[in-house]
Parts: sequence; C-alpha cells; structure tokens
Amino acid sequence: MKIAVIGEGPNALETTLFFMAQECSVTLFGGNLPKETYFNRYAGIDEDLETSIDGRKLLNLDDELLCVEGYKKNYFIPLWDNLVALGVLRECQVNRITKAHLSATQKLEGKSRLSDLFRVSFEMNAEKMIQEQQKLNEMAFNNISPSSLASLKRSIEMAEDYDLVILAKEVFSNHCPIGIGANPCLNENVFSEMPFFYESGFKELDPSVKSVALFGNQSGLSKSLMNLNDWLNKSGTHRVFIVHSDKNISDHLGKTSSNKINDHITKTLHELKDFFHHEEIRLEEELKKWNELEDYERVKFSRPQMREPQIIFLTGMNAISIDQLDESAQFFITLEPTKSPEQFEEFMGVKTIGADAVINASSGLVQSNLVRGLNVSLQEVQDGEILFSEEPGFFQLASDDVYVTKRNISEKLEIIFSEIKKYFSKQGD
Repeated sequence: MKIAVIGEGPNALETTLFFMAQECSVTLFGGNLPKETYFNRYAGIDEDLETSIDGRKLLNLDDELLCVEGYKKNYFIPLWDNLVALGVLRECQVNRITKAHLSATQKLEGKSRLSDLFRVSFEMNAEKMIQEQQKLNEMAFNNISPSSLASLKRSIEMAEDYDLVILAKEVFSNHCPIGIGANPCLNENVFSEMPFFYESGFKELDPSVKSVALFGNQSGLSKSLMNLNDWLNKSGTHRVFIVHSDKNISDHLGKTSSNKINDHITKTLHELKDFFHHEEIRLEEELKKWNELEDYERVKFSRPQMREPQIIFLTGMNAISIDQLDESAQFFITLEPTKSPEQFEEFMGVKTIGADAVINASSGLVQSNLVRGLNVSLQEVQDGEILFSEEPGFFQLASDDVYVTKRNISEKLEIIFSEIKKYFSKQGD
C-alpha cells in the first residue's frame, strides 16, 4: 500500500511514523517552510508537547513530554532528518491532488473511485538540488555555462501516483487573508509585506506601536491575545481592536488545546467584564453629578463618557480595505458590517479604525487549488472532516487548534486506519 502524506508539522510527522510502523510504503511531502519558522509560530506556549512511541523507538528516547524547544531540537528535527536519510521525505511544494485518470466528479459504473490511483503533483526546489549536487561534484559544474546553469535552476513540476492520500496540515502551515471569505481585502497584498503587518507567530511588537488591529480565528486570536499581554501591561494607553465577522466571537475564545492560553483568556475576559461593570457605576455617578450642575456651570464641562477598555471588540464586521496616508505610518482599516443572505438587515454603514500595527492570526488548513481535482467539498476540508464519502482513499488529519496533542493525532489515525482496513489488508492476513 502506497501512501502520500502531505504536511509540515507534528501531524504529518506522526502520520508518517504510524504508517511506516504498519509496513506501508510512505512518502511525506514536507513543504518548503523552514522548521525554525514553523516553531517560531508556537511562540508563547510553554506547555509540553507529547512524543509518540514510534518516534521514541527510532530515537531511543524515553521522554514522553518535551517543552516546545526540546520537542523541536531533540525530537522533531532529528526524526525529520531521519526521514530525509531514509528517502521518505521530500521537501517540496505540493501544487494539487487529483485522480490519475478521473475528473473531479466522474463516477465509474459498478466501481469505486478508489479503483483509480491518486496523483500528487509537486514542485521541486531545483535551485537547492543544484546547490547540493555542486557540493558533491564541483568540477562537473565548473564546465557548465552560466545560462545552462540558470536553466537547471528553474522550478520542476513532477507527479507520482499513490493508493491513498492523507492531508496532515496544521494551523501554522498557512495564513489566510483577512478579507471577506478568506480573500484579501483591498490593498492587503501590498501592506502585508510591510514591517508592522505581523503574523500570529510574532514575539514582540516594535516599541513605537501603541495600537493593534487583530484578525484571526478563535485559536489564533486566543494565542495572540496572550502574547500581547506584556505589551498591554506596559501602558494603559495601548489598545487592541479585535475584528471578527462573528458577533459572538468572544464566547469562543479560550477554547484551545492549551491550558495556559485558556486560563489566560478566561482571566482576561473576566477582567474586561469587571471593567465595564465598574465603568457603568462610575459613569452613572459622574452623569448624576453633571446633571445636578446649574446650566451655566454644566456648559463648562463635557458630558461624561464611558472610558475605552484596552481590548475593544469590533464584532460582526469584515475588513474591506487597508490604506495609509502619506504623512502617517498608521494603517487605516475600513470595516463593513457582516450581511446575512437569509434575512434583511439595515445597512449600518462602514467604520474606519486607525492602528499602528496589524496582526493576522487567521489560519487556513488548505489552499483551494490543492484539492480542486478531487470529489470533495472545500468547506468539508476547511471544517476538518476526516473521511470523505465521495472520495474514498482521501483522508484528512488536520488541526486548526493552537498546538497538537498525541491523543488528538492518535484518535484520528485510528479512525483513518479502520477505514483503510475496509479496502486493504496486510499480506498474509
């Protein structure tokens, strides 16, 4: 049984080890994301990560739990390098997954679509391959003309066929744009390359930043809020604007696989609730005093207002554009209320906020073009479905949570393995 596993992180690693232990022929398509970059996105998580029995056997390791740094250095990277040495791992970009001979919706009378192989098309990093070959045979490359060498470094797309494909992407693999429907808002592609446009793996903000516009899913928002805690505590004037299309997003924060993050978010939301409670009492008292003033005295003072909290929720809103004025380094983000196609809602107009920095903690498990050639719904893939009834043999062990646990992986692997055994059996069974 020939299996393709696609992914860059612990999900993909553990899936590969699991099926190698089942004596399957496995190829791991590991992407081009540097591992240092990948684990930087775990910034702020101090909890231990779990190792698997398959990984520990290969490394002669006893530790079932390792801190993030220890997991990276003593477990993940050694195993990753081991898979490279075994020829199991290909560090390349997978462009699409299709069937070898069938279209996305084509059906075979009396046969399952599983009777046709899956075709994985991928792009090799030709320049890296040439550099490695040059080290091995420098003399041969000295005789190649510069133009010929440049042509050898062009990207090469290749394809290989497999019985089964397992998509094992994770929350840190891709970042979605912040616009409506995970599409870029106007000018996002321009400004996202700028220094003060951060991703969820940021470690600290530039000292000049006083306000932040934060976008993301519940997991990314929760993690980013915890990472912003020290920055918020540095000054009472620091502000975070949390922008999300879901009007009830605050109810979903702090429900990640990290106890540290969950505890912090629970505490933060409780403090925010207390802030509003005390502000209401203060404002009521201030208004009473203000109203008791004589008219000639009242005009000398502004009407008391509710003070802004440091964390401001702008819910039921979508970003439609980002701009910067020539004389300002601030981002000006235009927001539009979310509209429901099911019922009429009065248009309340757009709102523009100014922020010194933008943090995009929006994550996406899969790019749509990757699975367009399969008989699967992109929404099902984005929702983290494991099995796909219309495309047997294609599985997903994906997670949009903030970090991965062995239990989370093991349970999903057992579901996948049980399904596979309906179609395949070990030789001799």
